[in-house]
Amino acid sequence: MNIFAKEGDKVIYSILQEYNSDKETAEKYLTRGNIYTVDYTHVEDFHTDVYLKEIPKISFNSVLFADYIPKADINKLIDYYISAINNNDCFTKDKFKIKILNHITDSSDVEELRNISRRLL
Repeated sequence: MNIFAKEGDKVIYSILQEYNSDKETAEKYLTRGNIYTVDYTHVEDFHTDVYLKEIPKISFNSVLFADYIPKADINKLIDYYISAINNNDCFTKDKFKIKILNHITDSSDVEELRNISRRLL
């Protein structure tokens, strides 16, 4: 997710990475695939805390989230990751597929996104 997210930005709990302490807190308060509203972020050197409007006063590690992009903006999502790949932002084909699949909130989108990613890769 964008660690400099603004108040009101939407994120999806996608569990891109997990650490034991983060997982315990996340499992207590969050549901995988649910969309949450950013209240604010606290960016440090090697860690960013995310505070959500739905769960006040509890911080979560930013690595647990992906930026939420509505289904209507799927081309925007694809363009974003193609740009990252073209700029050598350490994306591999597998990571690209994982990141796209982490944005899916509706199982009917899975096949559509698989077809798109096959064409791109």
